[in-house]
Order: sequence, then structure tokens, then C-alpha cells
Amino acid sequence: MFQSVSTSYSLLIRCRRNTSPSCVVYLPWGSVLGTLLLYWIAFLVQIFYAHRVWIISDRNRVITVMVVASAITQFLFGLMVVADGIRTPTVAALSFSRYTPWAAVASATCDAMITFSVFYYLQPARTGVARRGNVIKRLNTVFIQMGLLSFINAMSMMILYYIQSTDVGKILVVAPGMILSKTYVNSMLAVLNARKSIRDQEHATEISVPTIPTIY
Repeated sequence: MFQSVSTSYSLLIRCRRNTSPSCVVYLPWGSVLGTLLLYWIAFLVQIFYAHRVWIISDRNRVITVMVVASAITQFLFGLMVVADGIRTPTVAALSFSRYTPWAAVASATCDAMITFSVFYYLQPARTGVARRGNVIKRLNTVFIQMGLLSFINAMSMMILYYIQSTDVGKILVVAPGMILSKTYVNSMLAVLNARKSIRDQEHATEISVPTIPTIY
């Protein structure tokens, strides 16, 4: 969002009828900062999910460390992408940075581990709950849907990176990159908000579900 606002302000207001190189060639500083926020938000949401995995897996250190390590890896690669953008603040420098696909792969790997971990540890066979419509099943579904969405978005960034070209209008990785942070924020909010309806059923079913803060 910040990235879009900064770019729109530069094109429509600051650079209106201005053909200087700073307006035609280079990106505004807000766009580079927005790229940093993109990777930072993804990192924070993945750490949030890592804490969920830690609780759901009964403090399994191996899987939790793997999730945290992949989240840190994607953030470090993201910092390298931002560094390329700072050195050359252009759309091409950000989109064709050699670290962009590596950040996408690390992010997708983290999302995949989170999704499969939640699916495995919240199976009715493991929780001892098999009744239809139980809260464990609903919580499992929410986690899987949200993790799958961010996974697909990250993978699309990697795929589009290799099929895009330097021609104007063919820098394809910008599209999923612009919505990547929104995908992670919506994912986290969906999980938090789902907790309210799930908690209402918890007492009726007498099932203990890992505590997740509720947003009213």
C-alpha cells in the first residue's frame, strides 16, 4: 500500500509534466522503502505462524527452528533486494535482482512447512477428536487456506521472474510483489478473526484449542 501511494504521488503530483531523469528513470524513495516493508511484514507474519506451530506441535523444536530459519532467510534475501534497489533505484533493479527468486523460494518453503505442520498436528486422529464440524477441523482449515494463498503468491513471483523480460510492460514480477505483503496481512487477520467464532464453540465441545488472540 505504501509503495503504491508513493509511486502514485511521484507520477501524478511531484513529476507531473517533469521529464527529468529523477522522475522518468528512478523510483521515489518510498517505493524502495515499500519493498523493505514488504519483506518485513512477510517475516513478522511467518514468525507469528512459527509461534503457532510451536504451540500446536507441543513445542517441537526441530520443525519450529526450520520455520524460523526459512523466515529469516527470506528476510535476508529481501534485504539484499532492497540493497540493489538503493544502489540503483529503478523498477528493473528491484525486479531483476538476482536475490528476488531466492527470497520467493525461501518464503514459499516457510509457508509450505507451516501449512503441512498445522495439517499434520491438527488431524483428528492426532487430537483424538473426530466429530463432524469440530473446532479443531475449522482451525485447521483456516490455517491451510491462508498458508496456501501466500505460498501460491510467493511461487508465482519465482516463476514470473524467469519468464519476464526487460521490455517495457513485461516486468511481470511486480504484480505478485505488490500484493505479497497484503496477502500475509490478510492471512494473519483471517486466522485471528476466525478465533472469535471458534472460541464460541469451544465450551460447547469441551476442546482445548491453542490460544490465539481475538480481534473484535
